[in-house]
Amino acid sequence: MSETTRLAIGKIDKELESFKGSLKASAVKPHVADVLKSFCEQEEEFAQAISQSEMTLQECCESIMKGVGNSISDLEVYSKAVKCYFSTATVNFSMSINLSGDNGAEPKPITVTHTQSEPTSEPKPITVTHTQSEPTSEPKKKQALTMSLDDLLDF
Repeated sequence: MSETTRLAIGKIDKELESFKGSLKASAVKPHVADVLKSFCEQEEEFAQAISQSEMTLQECCESIMKGVGNSISDLEVYSKAVKCYFSTATVNFSMSINLSGDNGAEPKPITVTHTQSEPTSEPKPITVTHTQSEPTSEPKKKQALTMSLDDLLDF
């Protein structure tokens, strides 16, 4: 970490400790401080802008929250925070979802039942019931899926 980055992060930390802003500004201050420090680590030029700026973290947070009603998106908060120190900077966000990743969550078992008493022209509804097992402290072992295709091949 460069000296410039250390100075900028130190400035943010010092201003965070002495912060006495409004309720709205106080609500975003820890998040703004964390993101600004992260951006300082990413871009030394941004760190230099913060360390040389006369704007404080409190003034930045007040500026961000000025005119905000009951809510504001994270994207807007962080974009405005960056503009407090570097007017031409932009913030890029990337979100993704991984449905096949192993995040430790246990899948909920699904029970599917289909009942049809008499043949009719109208299909009977399929009832899908979700049942949730009790959480255990021990991780469950993954089970293998075994299928036999023999019944499909009987002619």
